[in-house]
Amino acid sequence: VIAKAIGADAARHLSERVSPDVIRVPVARDIRARHYRAGGLSNGAIASRLGITEPAVNKLFARMAEPPVKGSAAQMQLFPDA
Repeated sequence: VIAKAIGADAARHLSERVSPDVIRVPVARDIRARHYRAGGLSNGAIASRLGITEPAVNKLFARMAEPPVKGSAAQMQLFPDA
């Protein structure tokens, strides 16, 4: 995948420079978690999609300056006058 993105020579050079270390690829869990919460998903469903545990999702939201409101998108539609 990296070779397709940056070319075989550059990928080889990168591999030689950083081996045996591992390149960490950002997975944007915070952004994705907020997106899933806005869609009304539960912490369990969010955890499954992010590939982490449900307690890890709780910690992720607890670390946010402004955590998304649980069930805000799906549940508020049940109470249109609220």
